[in-house]
Amino acid sequence: MSDEEEFFDVEDDGDDYHDANERQSNDQPSTSYAAPLPGATAAAQYPAHSAAFEGRIPEMLQIVKQWSAEKRSQFDPQGNTVLHVAILVQNQAAVAALLDAGFSSFDRNSRRWTAFDEAIATKHPGITKLLYTHAYAFKKRRMKEKKVQMLTTCNELPNYSVKVSWQLCSPVFGLVLRRYAPSDTYQVWKRDSSMRVDGTLMGMDEDNKKMIPQWRRGHFSLLFDASTQPASVFICDHEKKLYANMASQKKVRDVDAEVEAAIHDGAGKTKFETQDFRLKPQKTMFGYDSTEKVEGWTCRIFEANGRMIGMEHLKASLVIPKGATFAEYLSLSLPEDQVTEIPLSLKAMQATSSKKSKERGVALTDAEKAEAETVEALKDVKVSPRTPSKPDDMKKRGRKISAKCWMATKFPMSLRQLLPVMDVIGHANKHLAKVTKFLRKYGDMELFPVRFQIPLMMTVYLMVSFKDFVMPAPGDSANSVEFYSVPADYTEANLKDIFGGKGGAFADEDEDDIIDYM
Repeated sequence: MSDEEEFFDVEDDGDDYHDANERQSNDQPSTSYAAPLPGATAAAQYPAHSAAFEGRIPEMLQIVKQWSAEKRSQFDPQGNTVLHVAILVQNQAAVAALLDAGFSSFDRNSRRWTAFDEAIATKHPGITKLLYTHAYAFKKRRMKEKKVQMLTTCNELPNYSVKVSWQLCSPVFGLVLRRYAPSDTYQVWKRDSSMRVDGTLMGMDEDNKKMIPQWRRGHFSLLFDASTQPASVFICDHEKKLYANMASQKKVRDVDAEVEAAIHDGAGKTKFETQDFRLKPQKTMFGYDSTEKVEGWTCRIFEANGRMIGMEHLKASLVIPKGATFAEYLSLSLPEDQVTEIPLSLKAMQATSSKKSKERGVALTDAEKAEAETVEALKDVKVSPRTPSKPDDMKKRGRKISAKCWMATKFPMSLRQLLPVMDVIGHANKHLAKVTKFLRKYGDMELFPVRFQIPLMMTVYLMVSFKDFVMPAPGDSANSVEFYSVPADYTEANLKDIFGGKGGAFADEDEDDIIDYM
């Protein structure tokens, strides 16, 4: 996972990016320590934890099956859930039973480590694989839910078309960045449960040998139909007359190899913490809400300003002595995790991303390299070493970040209705996919973001704008079924035949996301 991904994964179960004032993720149950019982033994105080520690699975299940979701997240004095305890004692049968009973690979202990993190730290292949497959199945369910949301949204709205323009901007690099960095305008059409997204950015020009990359243009379409089971997704190249059926692009996952790689890398994460970074109405000097006319729509302006620091956490392994009792486990002194502040500079973030990718055996895409090289060629950012710091130092430390949204009050579509559409558009653009996760935090707003700018890295931000929202006129080709179908004279090909090697509009991980969406 790249640093940029971790910045935008507000809604992800990993919770790697969060506001320092919002320690608990909104979509997870609250966690707490059990209220003490005067004079009670450790086993009586924490009967489910004790049963998990000692391998009394039937007794453990009898207790936890009566628990609510909040109760399942209860900590013992060491700050662990029942599932974490079962993992620590490496009881695979108990772990499997708890997952079947409703516990999750993403359940966290008091130190914010997930059950999957704990399994990696124990280096137990069987338990790690069990939690990995559980997490992957959860991800697929989430993608299926998004498809249902997409279908519901399609039924709510009339047929329409809209243009979505995006570009990388910077107050420092200015016109030079806009000249060399990637950008595009997507034309989006919606008809009943079908959607079509057309774009021109095909990827990096691999024949270009200059230091600053050049981008290859063409004409591609993403054709999506949510009414079928599974959903149909096709990618078309209208210049080469090729198409890729995403249902046939499914890869065979080598779960054992991925689990082995996870154990080899160890449990660790990079967290980006902010101070009060939430969108709020911008005010005029007289205290009124700021408004501005954008693309013909009267918009309220929302902004978020704050500081962000990056912290790298490496999990310390807890080894429970052989033959230890539950009471002895509760009295153990836990080793401290290694926490180091990451300098938030372009070189440091690029190096961190490259290091992670190398360790996982995953190469950076050419597009990712090119974007970093574009900015790097324009400005040499010096890196100064930093010492570890705490989140309460943010007022003095970290880098300033800001975001701004121009929200229309009378737009035909709301932000809630836009999000499932953005999920589909995000398959054509990894930046928009990450920004969608940030916007989802405000999905209950009955406003529409006609324009928004979201930070990507350093002084670079993504500017996105919507315009020309219209209903197709009678007789318009966008009203026909054929407009959302692969032309009959196109030849089936692999995705890489359309976009070239790595660095096209669709990276390898995007292929997996599209397939999971089906």
